[in-house]
Parts: sequence; C-alpha cells; structure tokens
Amino acid sequence: MDAISEAHKVREANAPHAQRVKVGVAHRCALRIVCVAHEVSAVHKVAESHK
Repeated sequence: MDAISEAHKVREANAPHAQRVKVGVAHRCALRIVCVAHEVSAVHKVAESHK
C-alpha cells in the first residue's frame, strides 16, 4: 500500500512538469506550422509576381 501512495506522490509531483512539456511541444508544433505557412505564402507571392 505504501508503494502505491509513494507512486501517487511522484506522479502528482511530475504532473505539472509533464503538462509544461506537452504545452511546449504543442507550442513548437504550432510555431512550425506558422513558419511553414509563412514560407508557403512567400513562395506563392514570388510565383505570382513572376507570372
């Protein structure tokens, strides 16, 4: 029984960190999508101006 409560304590202590990591990963993915979108729109603008 003690080992289980110990595991719960550890899990609760790590939960905020895991949440931050998830948010950080999601943020990086969002930034990457935005960057790609910017690159694509820039390429489209260049292509349009060369027509």
